[in-house]
Amino acid sequence: MAPVNALEQSIIEQQLLASGKALPTMTTSETLMAQFAMAGTFPELQLSDVLTPLGIDFIKESSKRQSSKQMGQALAYLQGWKGTATRPDPQNQDKWLKRIEQMALGNIPSKVPVAVYQGDDDPTIFPAATEAYVKVAKTAGTPIEYKHYPGVDHLRVPAAALADMMRWIGDRFSGKQP
Repeated sequence: MAPVNALEQSIIEQQLLASGKALPTMTTSETLMAQFAMAGTFPELQLSDVLTPLGIDFIKESSKRQSSKQMGQALAYLQGWKGTATRPDPQNQDKWLKRIEQMALGNIPSKVPVAVYQGDDDPTIFPAATEAYVKVAKTAGTPIEYKHYPGVDHLRVPAAALADMMRWIGDRFSGKQP
């Protein structure tokens, strides 16, 4: 459901920020979580490359005890009070981009069928990022079913996709080819 295509998602986020627009609150918290995980995994990446001291403190503490929705709400409040969590001048972008490209979904074909469900009004995981993943995955040879739901946001896609998901899972157990 609304998988994160890190490369395309990052490109869209950078375009929004460059145009002077703010990212939706849950997108910002999801991005902070991804950056936190990446900096903890890859030694050449530092949180200080992409986050302000406020952002670093926030993600280190909130990741211990909050869901992404709670993080998004807390982050919106905190940024309104104390300033931005993300650097306006990100550093070390070549190394970040290299890792994001390596982690991009779809480059390696899946050995099992994949179903992807995306809300068209998702402000957290951008539909264009999901569509780019689906295109790359299909080109790589992944058997993939992709459905999108008009008027559905990030939090409502599981309910909107429930019947399609249950049918898809049932088809796999009954031996139907995707």
